[in-house]
Amino acid sequence: MRRYAADTADYAFDQPRHQGGSKGALLMRTKTVVAGDHLDADIYPVLDWEYSRTAKARRKTPEQMQRANLQRAQRYFTQLANLNFGEGDLFLTLTSAEECGIEDFKKAKRNFMDRLRARFKAAGVPFDYLGIIESTNGGSKHHIHMILRGGAVDRDAIEKLWRLGMANTKRVQVAFEGKGLEGLCRYMTNHKDTQEKLMGHKWFSSKGLKKPRATYNDSKFSRRAAAQIEKAVRDDARREFEKRYPGWRLVDYSVHYSDFLPGVYIHAHMRRQD
Repeated sequence: MRRYAADTADYAFDQPRHQGGSKGALLMRTKTVVAGDHLDADIYPVLDWEYSRTAKARRKTPEQMQRANLQRAQRYFTQLANLNFGEGDLFLTLTSAEECGIEDFKKAKRNFMDRLRARFKAAGVPFDYLGIIESTNGGSKHHIHMILRGGAVDRDAIEKLWRLGMANTKRVQVAFEGKGLEGLCRYMTNHKDTQEKLMGHKWFSSKGLKKPRATYNDSKFSRRAAAQIEKAVRDDARREFEKRYPGWRLVDYSVHYSDFLPGVYIHAHMRRQD
């Protein structure tokens, strides 16, 4: 029986280089993740198992692997945020007034979260949050970036619960952002320290958050159709994608090739139509 290779969407792809046909590609797979009003679709070839094994020697450098891991982690983090938060929720930044050790900072964070949880419990609403700790200045200065369910507790009251330094709360505004919370999530993880934490899934979140789930389809795009899309997106990408995803509006897309594997690799980000 013919064996399929692993999910090739796990590879990262730079500028188009490997354009030499589709040798080793058995079919085109579509991976779709719906996160609230946002949809990510990846269309990529599934390779013959034996061909995939021989391609190992041509795989990415450690630097390319790191970029691939960061890309996957940022996308998942953004999907998690889009699925659980949105317009009217809060973006909270907490900083230490003076240099302190990470353990002291984490203790202050735990105490703050306990006080905040008690406020939400008293208000009778779920305590939903997603955050990450950032360390700078050689690891002696620390910050917390956190998205928090809004509307339950007054912003001034939230800020007063932080007792180690400065606290700043802003309303999340995504009404005009085609990709929802992607810009905010990138801001939360734009430092090398937080990117390393992100790749290691070292963020903190409430237990009740919904998790992004992927669905797979091996018939939505044929190998021939994918090649046609590659050409069509240069002329009318919106029509091509919105025809296959009724009720969704195309926000952004990319078409590229791998340095290591055959076939075309397509990503589309879409937003639910009003």
